[in-house]
Amino acid sequence: MYTASDHRYKEMRYNRSGKSGLLLPAVSLGLWQNFGAVSEMAGMKQMI
Repeated sequence: MYTASDHRYKEMRYNRSGKSGLLLPAVSLGLWQNFGAVSEMAGMKQMI
């Protein structure tokens, strides 16, 4: 069974977003707009 590392959030790269400075994972900045109600799970997995 997979067990996530205790340090997984310390090693992940984050970026500040916009004027608010919201801290987001670097990966999310490129993927948040690519999925919607019309996308199927199989297509999403292929994209990633």
